[in-house]
Amino acid sequence: MWKLIRRSVLAHKVRFFLTAFSIVLGVGFVASTFIYTDTINAAFSGIFDDAFAGIDVQVSSESEFTLADPPLIDESVTDVVAAVPGVDRAIPSLTRIGIQFIDDEGEPVSSGGAPNIGGYFPADVGMGFAGIEIESPGGPPTGPGEVLIDAGTADDLDLEVGDTVDVVSTIRQAAPYTVVGIVTFGGLDSLGGSTFALFDLPTAQSLIGAEGQIDGVSVLATPGTNAEQLVADIQAVLPSGTIAQSAQDAAEADAAETQEALAFFGTFLSIFGFVALFVGTFIIANTFRIIVAQRTRELALLRALGATARQIRQLVIGEALLVGVAASISGVVAGMFLAVVLQQVLDAAGVTLPTTTLRLQPRTVILALLVGVVVTIISAWLPARRAARISPMEALHERESTIGSLRTRGIAGTTVMSAGFLLLILGLFTDVEAGPVSSILLVGLGAAIILIAVTILAPLIARPVLRVLGPVVRFATRFIFQPLLFPLAVLTIQVWLPYYLVWNAGARDWRRPMDFYEQRVRATEPLRRAISWLAMAARSVLWVAALVVSWLWALPYAVYRLVTNKVSWSELWAPLIGFWRNEFRSYWRRATHQTTGTIAQQNARKTPRRTSATAGAIMIGIALVTLAAVLAASIQGLVDNLIDDGIDADLIVQPENPFQFTSFSPELADRIADDAAVADSTTLRQGLAIVDETEVFIAGVEDNFSEFVAFDSLEGRFDLGPTSVALDKATADDAGYSLGTTIAMTFPDGTIEMLTLDAIYESPGAAGYAVSLETFAARNPSAGDSQIYIRLLPDQDLLATQERLIDLAADIPSAAILTLDELRSQIEDQINGLLGFIFGLLGLAVIISLFGVTNTMTLSVFERTHEIGLLRAVGMTRQQTRRMIRGEASIISVFGAILGVLVGILFGWALIRALADQGFDTFVIPGVTLTIWIAGIGIAGVIFALIPAWRASRLNVLEAISYE
Repeated sequence: MWKLIRRSVLAHKVRFFLTAFSIVLGVGFVASTFIYTDTINAAFSGIFDDAFAGIDVQVSSESEFTLADPPLIDESVTDVVAAVPGVDRAIPSLTRIGIQFIDDEGEPVSSGGAPNIGGYFPADVGMGFAGIEIESPGGPPTGPGEVLIDAGTADDLDLEVGDTVDVVSTIRQAAPYTVVGIVTFGGLDSLGGSTFALFDLPTAQSLIGAEGQIDGVSVLATPGTNAEQLVADIQAVLPSGTIAQSAQDAAEADAAETQEALAFFGTFLSIFGFVALFVGTFIIANTFRIIVAQRTRELALLRALGATARQIRQLVIGEALLVGVAASISGVVAGMFLAVVLQQVLDAAGVTLPTTTLRLQPRTVILALLVGVVVTIISAWLPARRAARISPMEALHERESTIGSLRTRGIAGTTVMSAGFLLLILGLFTDVEAGPVSSILLVGLGAAIILIAVTILAPLIARPVLRVLGPVVRFATRFIFQPLLFPLAVLTIQVWLPYYLVWNAGARDWRRPMDFYEQRVRATEPLRRAISWLAMAARSVLWVAALVVSWLWALPYAVYRLVTNKVSWSELWAPLIGFWRNEFRSYWRRATHQTTGTIAQQNARKTPRRTSATAGAIMIGIALVTLAAVLAASIQGLVDNLIDDGIDADLIVQPENPFQFTSFSPELADRIADDAAVADSTTLRQGLAIVDETEVFIAGVEDNFSEFVAFDSLEGRFDLGPTSVALDKATADDAGYSLGTTIAMTFPDGTIEMLTLDAIYESPGAAGYAVSLETFAARNPSAGDSQIYIRLLPDQDLLATQERLIDLAADIPSAAILTLDELRSQIEDQINGLLGFIFGLLGLAVIISLFGVTNTMTLSVFERTHEIGLLRAVGMTRQQTRRMIRGEASIISVFGAILGVLVGILFGWALIRALADQGFDTFVIPGVTLTIWIAGIGIAGVIFALIPAWRASRLNVLEAISYE
């Protein structure tokens, strides 16, 4: 049996190669994700090992926070630790985020979402302390105007030792510092794109407003000291809120924390790989189903020679196993290459993570092989069962699927669909005791079941849908690929309109410009039939000439006549509409009555299972693309509502990179308030707190904050005192809070404040917890301003005032002063950037699905060789044959894309509805984007069918007629 399996695979190399290719791509992406995450995890482990090399004990503050900097401790702890027996040296440490370099153009230096880190580097510890090495020439900072800079930033800014660079912090304006050294980290120029600015201790403390404070102590033990005992002795003298641990434990804890944070990133990437494999299952199943159908007589002959149904099933499964193993091994190899590509793509997107030599763990190989083989075998299981049911006599005549089987499929699909909608309704419209997360899980599970149901039911709707869709796609495809399309469209605008306005104004008969079109443009048609390429060149010359003449002379003159009322708009539109109406009708008749297009449509409708399986693979990818597009458009709509209806301000100040959670000097707010054009302004600071054991974002606001934000509803008074807190209604309802409730709020410095809920609000411009600015500043002394809302006096020039305020902030370049339209555009760009990244990852699944089109059409050509031979014998040309195959591929692709868009819109609506309690109350369908995707998939289907179409056109007519 294995000998037969091996020979069968080798005899159909092309068919199985196309199947294997989809497995290689899916497995390769999954493997590359694990390889890449294992590599960066190993890199971070090495970095933390280097960071604690030479250190025996590390003292640090304890914190329940995962996103905030560790709490500060008093600098005197250093002397307390140094006095412990067995301690050779106690070195204070201080590191904070939000200290940035300024480039030559006055802009703060940042790399995507990587943090800008500043801190203290001791001058007398020697080279290599904490994994940091100072390149020669250079030395540690010893004075207030000196700084160490990481090699990556120094290279980007073209800085050398002795040069001057400006540095700005969250509470200080930019000031010049002399570069006294350039540092590397274990041989790396930078840590994941982060910038590093290192100073002496007083300077570092001053930059973050932490005079007399540090965040830890590094301990070097005297030789021969018992490490465990030293840790215990140090812990015994430490104040509450601080902890001592061995350097090894500290390195492992920091590495584990980092790897845990990166786990989401790895999971995020892995999802797209498994989506690609899921799409591949449709292609594999469809391929084996077609292969089984094509080999009906071969399998029947084996049955006639004595092969049992079990052996036939083993033959098909064995072929799938052989292909799956070979493809999975190739996928692991491809994963090594894709891991490098993934790193380059993420670097280009601004997500720079440290890496080392690629790490291929045994777990990755085992998982990749297991996933690839299991997916292939599962996909081939149903075709194998069908093959086993072939009887020697019945298999002599190939049969199409029966109505009964589609009826059974309809019952099964309807049942599955009902279950999916039931879960969806439960998640959306009922209160689940486990909370909103469970509701979202129900919605997600329901959506997944609905997606499966659609794939089951697709063959039932394929024929009626394709009956309507076929002519439309044929028309659109012909219109797009017709050589005269672009010249026709451009000439209509560039030549016909100026001609009509200049020479034919007032004529309501559309035939006059039509005659001009016939004489000047269609005169090239006979030449096109004779020498098509020469005709295209001639039309191009004609188009360029028309373009030049129209824009430089005729069109300006036409506009002049229109503006001066020498021709009216009503006189223009009547002949224009008549012209296009008649042209469209003529073009529609030519496109939809084309013989090859009709045959292509009938071929797609003749095999609904095959068509639906191929379209189903496309549907999944496009459904996820649509979901992402709908979510992004809805978020943008939410932002528009926030800006238009939620904020009552003319200008807003925020950090240059708001996603880094940085801030800027409070000095800027005072300067803005003193400007003569400013009527009023309010300041907002953002930070973290812990409420009910959950880490939440909080805002510190001034008394007049409520004057700059529109409230849909407000219970209580938004007049926050030192013991007051305000909260949005959705969060308050989820937590069971009401006015007067006492909320225990833990701040990053370890202080617990008992605050009274004095205001519950609903607003498109604000959400979450808010405390008074005084309360926030007392608990976060090193935090700067996060936003400033500015309202101008009446009749003030907005742009002129903005320019003046920008000049006022020249020494605080970490702050961006924006109009609301600029803020809107900035957020839109950020959303589009993220959307483009997601589209790029989902593109893998879409590409795999399009390879399914190639696979299906290639096997279809093999299956219909005799039919194609007959068509060629009765006069079908090679060009018409290619057009027929391309047309069928385009129809199938558009069918899948439309299904995907409809399902994706449903999923997008369900997701937005499920998140309504979290403030997502805007649902937007990006019609233009989705239309472009549908058209693009239709064109891509034509492109991916070029090779099968070429193979079909090259078939020998006599051999094809005699093919069985």
